[in-house]
Amino acid sequence: MNIERYLNNCPCGSQETFQKCCKPKKLDGVFEFPEGQEPEVLPDWRIAAISQIVQDVPAAYPGGPSHKKGSFVTLIHHEKDPQKGIISFTTPHAAALSLGAAIKNAIKSIELKAGIVVLNVPGPSGQSKLYGPDNVLFDYLECSMASVNFSFQALETYCNSVLARAANVETLEIKDKKETKILNKKEIERNLSTEDKLVLVLPKLLNIDNVKSTLQWHHYKLLKDIRDSIVHMKSFSMFSKVEGDASTLYFKLLEYNSLVFPKIAFELIWLFSQSNVGGNYQPPWAKRFLYQLGNGIEKYVR
Repeated sequence: MNIERYLNNCPCGSQETFQKCCKPKKLDGVFEFPEGQEPEVLPDWRIAAISQIVQDVPAAYPGGPSHKKGSFVTLIHHEKDPQKGIISFTTPHAAALSLGAAIKNAIKSIELKAGIVVLNVPGPSGQSKLYGPDNVLFDYLECSMASVNFSFQALETYCNSVLARAANVETLEIKDKKETKILNKKEIERNLSTEDKLVLVLPKLLNIDNVKSTLQWHHYKLLKDIRDSIVHMKSFSMFSKVEGDASTLYFKLLEYNSLVFPKIAFELIWLFSQSNVGGNYQPPWAKRFLYQLGNGIEKYVR
């Protein structure tokens, strides 16, 4: 994989640069503002649900708040704590939170990688390259692993959110290599792996065929391979031998630009969100995410 080219390519899988393909030229379909009144700071792209008031709303009671046309309305999350009382905040979308965490850790890993020094030192089998200092190297590996894990978590939470939004679906017939099962939503969430949800569940809900034949799926397998190596780390990844083939987890993390991982996750989410079922299953944050992508991946993470 050509990392730099891949990072510049549009997440729709077209192989074109983002600027020439899906980058929104303006806020059409995302937000609407009166001419010349676009705010300097847009609402956070990770908000789960957001809309705009279509006309002025006067105060409902003396001293109450009034709202102008175009003001934002968001879904609010409420919790009741015995000591603190009712706690509320704007509801984030879980997949967007995971993706945001993946991107932040990826950016931090890039900053750390710039501080890694490589020295040529003599070794038992000849010259070798020594990476250090240890604290910078280890911090880099931590951030890279976090980026991988959060990227994969974004896919898991996206699958579950699509399933939750399928209001007319109570059960699904799931057919794998061994048997056919009828599972309800809770059983699907709890018992199926992320890959099973991507292959067996989402295509049914979104009427998408041949997911495994797409370029996005090919990239997903790279993400899954590295994520599995982290979550189920084996001894050969923890401790290497001189005659190793440079395929351990640590070597892969050092070779890849960590921004690859959240991009892989988003491009697969974007693939599913373009299904011909319509916009009912499109993650509400996806277009906002694309609009705020801007000219660099650092720009859309606040």
